[in-house]
Amino acid sequence: STLNHIVFAKMLRLEATAIQDLTTGQLTNLMTKDSAKVQEFILFVHNVWSAPLTASWVILLLISILGWPAAAGIVLTVVLIPVQSRIASKVQAYRKETLKHADARLLLIGSMLQGIRLIKLSAWEA
Repeated sequence: STLNHIVFAKMLRLEATAIQDLTTGQLTNLMTKDSAKVQEFILFVHNVWSAPLTASWVILLLISILGWPAAAGIVLTVVLIPVQSRIASKVQAYRKETLKHADARLLLIGSMLQGIRLIKLSAWEA
């Protein structure tokens, strides 16, 4: 995608000292997962204004069609907002932990591939 290309081009222009603290796994995650999150944000940022408008419209339609019993559904929805917030924060914490493991895994795989490349290029295989 375009964002991946921009990140890759920027990383190529950086000096080695700027990225010396980053592992290969972190760079790979930056190129794939983090840029995908930015793309998701751009895709769904319009919900900031459209979600309240849509919710208001739906509430008005529910009340006009069902009358006062629609209030039960509306109250239940409002009560469940904190529950959804807690679940979302837990998912975010799990995602951060997963990214740490993904960084370590990619670093290990990169080291293994470098070792295999060294063995192949040096003709040390049996």
